[in-house]
Amino acid sequence: MDVFNKFNSSLTNAASEIGFETPNDLQTAIIPPILEEKDLVIYTNVEEGRSIAYLMPILEKIDPEISYVQALILTPSSESAQRIHQDLEQLNTRPEIQVAGIYGLQESISSEPWNKGVHIIIGTPSSIQIQISKRALDLYHIQVLVVEKIDELISCGMAPDLEKLVGNVSDARQNIIFTESGSKLVHKTINHISPDPDFLAFPVNFFDTGNPHVEYLLAEKAEKEQFLFDFLEAENPISALILFSSQSDVKEWINRFNRFGYRVSFIVREAGKERLLARAEKGQTRFMIATDIAARHDKALAFSHRIIMDLPSDQSQFGEMIKWSHEPAMPPRNIVILDPVKMPVLQRLAKESGVTLQEFYRPSEEFLAIKLAERIHSLLEQRYRSMPESMAQNHYRYFPVVEHLLQAEDGGRLLGLLAREFLQRAVHHPLTPDSRSSKPRHGNRGKRRYQSGTGQKPRRGRPPHKRSRKPGEPSTQQPSKKEEKPKPSILSRLFKKS
Repeated sequence: MDVFNKFNSSLTNAASEIGFETPNDLQTAIIPPILEEKDLVIYTNVEEGRSIAYLMPILEKIDPEISYVQALILTPSSESAQRIHQDLEQLNTRPEIQVAGIYGLQESISSEPWNKGVHIIIGTPSSIQIQISKRALDLYHIQVLVVEKIDELISCGMAPDLEKLVGNVSDARQNIIFTESGSKLVHKTINHISPDPDFLAFPVNFFDTGNPHVEYLLAEKAEKEQFLFDFLEAENPISALILFSSQSDVKEWINRFNRFGYRVSFIVREAGKERLLARAEKGQTRFMIATDIAARHDKALAFSHRIIMDLPSDQSQFGEMIKWSHEPAMPPRNIVILDPVKMPVLQRLAKESGVTLQEFYRPSEEFLAIKLAERIHSLLEQRYRSMPESMAQNHYRYFPVVEHLLQAEDGGRLLGLLAREFLQRAVHHPLTPDSRSSKPRHGNRGKRRYQSGTGQKPRRGRPPHKRSRKPGEPSTQQPSKKEEKPKPSILSRLFKKS
């Protein structure tokens, strides 16, 4: 079915010039429900032609006579916003429809009000939220809200800005949300945007079939370590549960994670499992390693990624292990890193348990470099976007400093180590605040103490502090003087004896 026939000829001709003479499978799957104005959550990691699939319906829907912002597209980075902005400029054949991008640092964003004359805005949540706080942007007339890679937005710490922004958008809108992984934190954020959406997955729509979906990556035993850490750097998961078949493997991989600079929690016994999984459910633990048996728990659904490093020792439990990871609303992303020799065993187990398989390829060095550069750029923008102008004016002085560092003998290596350390700190920063950090570790420490006789006075409005005395410690309080009774006379003593 050619879904492009539902659009006007000028729009289809523009799509053909970009390289889409006919719709691909992803566009064929998601354009019809978008045209029906349904709220959608699309679970996919396919990017080819994805922006075209929602930009064409948006351009068809825009009314240029209404001089307000009618569509808002949110992305996790300035680079992705620029790519979508470029696609939109190429698709837009009507000059009366105005398009604008709000991303980057403050100085690259226009200070003019966006309330009138602009119909479509593309940007990052943080940049757009700043414009809203300045009252330079009104989103009350929004008809379509698109959120690209909501899981990546959360993993980069943009969830608070996203939730604030949604509170300033009209409720009468269509929501289109893309995600590559699912977890309870992702599901909670999606519910804040759209309480009752339709779920769709591509290329395998496991929401309709009900069968769990597993991606596999073939790697020799000696290559598994590098494959795993390349995957974690490329994906930047909200939270990952990494499963092994034995406790000895768990202990060995704890050292490997520490060697690569990753801080991990681990489960090797039942004690403490409930507490660790509860922290992961709240977004306060990014990486956890465990045996496949120790991690079988309802709260294990809190993780966005479930990485299985080897088939379970009891192969009959493979189907059960995958199925307890499948939740009809937002299932985690299941990935198996497997020795090629064991591939026939995986295929047999998948067939017996009704699991659909899809091959996943190791990210190339070029792809990994682009992803890491985009992530560093996005994190630095968030960090320095609200910097006062007086501090930001001096940054030009440091351009020659960077150039000299790159020309130095070890300058490139040092800058690489600096970038890696920055990413490691960002990865291990909890996505939600830890409730324990808001409570003082020592409730009585730091208070001004008051003791009688010292001359010190307590602060106003606070009662005097009385320290409890330890067992065996002498009291510092002076004993109260008792009234001395007069001694009896000699005569009274004599009469008492008689």
